[in-house]
Amino acid sequence: REQGYLPEAVINFLALLGWNLGTDEEFFTKQELAQVFTLDRCSKSGARFDFEKAKWFNHHYIQEKPTEELAKMVRPMLEKEGITPDEPHLQEAIDTAKDKVQLLPDFLREVTYFFVAPTSYDERGMKKHWKAETPHYLSIILE
Repeated sequence: REQGYLPEAVINFLALLGWNLGTDEEFFTKQELAQVFTLDRCSKSGARFDFEKAKWFNHHYIQEKPTEELAKMVRPMLEKEGITPDEPHLQEAIDTAKDKVQLLPDFLREVTYFFVAPTSYDERGMKKHWKAETPHYLSIILE
């Protein structure tokens, strides 16, 4: 939990370490696992904990979780950084970032710029993408 994993993702991932239903199905609710889990489907060989696969599971469950619930989880992280967005803007930012996030703390990186102006920029990126007409286009957007 401290690293940003959702409980349902951890339960699902751990259940599949050394156990397989015999199908390609990978995502189960706790209730589904309780119905289908049997010891005879457990592997006798040792299981290997794959952190990337655990993040993949977590990403799936983040995408499935309602935005309102995610906002309740992300808000304390933002407030710890001194960021106090109103609820509608926080939910919009979370909806925008959901596809990029694997762990809950990743939301900090992905949504902070919605609420706090940047204090630095990537000079190489700026040189690569900044064209002579860019200021003109930006002024049109700001109007």
